[in-house]
Amino acid sequence: MKPLQIGLASPAEVDALWPLMRDGFTKSCAVEPRDYSPGMIWQLCRSGAAYMIVVYDEDTIYMASAWQFRSHECRHTFHCLSLYGTQMRSWLGMAEHFIRTIARENGATRLTACGRSGWLRLFKATTNGNGYEVDI
Repeated sequence: MKPLQIGLASPAEVDALWPLMRDGFTKSCAVEPRDYSPGMIWQLCRSGAAYMIVVYDEDTIYMASAWQFRSHECRHTFHCLSLYGTQMRSWLGMAEHFIRTIARENGATRLTACGRSGWLRLFKATTNGNGYEVDI
């Protein structure tokens, strides 16, 4: 495997990347009911209203996710709108560190997500209603 990189896609890059990621986001959104469709995620990321985080090498995208900062009752969170990936063991640690760093540096105290129960195991999350939270 080639060295992996992780980064934020700028809004100007989203349109070029979207055809490579559309199917992954579509599958991710189909697994669990979400507040957003894949098209809405695309529009939020290309407008800069959400952040697209991508793990890749020169040939392959291994993970893509869309995130937004939110405020809930005086607490700030970094919320995952959708995440998909392959070969998770190769990127999970790097992605978790990157995401936590962005969240902390921008004042968030928690990561939040609605999705599958894998969040409980992978991110050591706790349940909160129909979602998951991770203190950072």
